[in-house]
Amino acid sequence: MAYTNGVHVVPAIRCQHRDEGERSIFCGNFASWYRRAAAPFAPRYFCHKHKRPADVEIPNDGELPRVRLMLDVFVGGVSWNAGEAEREAAEVIRLAIATVGGVSSPISVTSAIVTWRAARPVGEAIVDAGDPTQPPLKH
Repeated sequence: MAYTNGVHVVPAIRCQHRDEGERSIFCGNFASWYRRAAAPFAPRYFCHKHKRPADVEIPNDGELPRVRLMLDVFVGGVSWNAGEAEREAAEVIRLAIATVGGVSSPISVTSAIVTWRAARPVGEAIVDAGDPTQPPLKH
């Protein structure tokens, strides 16, 4: 993992505990505790449930693994007014990301009136017919 010094966008620190039998499932709750590690191992962070007696409160500075995801998110608009729909959608996504400790930084927000064909099962995503990354609609 690359090192970056002095970042300004720091997400919430999350618990790095995982059960022995579940190698890919981490706790992920917000962490308050810090476990020092002997070199060459990195320090680890834990929530109250997974802390050990020797763990200390997280210091005011330090290192943590920060992951940056770059993706397109499509949200159904709540208004036919583009500005209102865009502001509300950006806020809803910001709040959703915050629930897992993430910090979002919107680069751009756009909206369009889209159409779809035929009925769809409840919960199935509607494919944007103008999106070249999506498969063509079946007639």
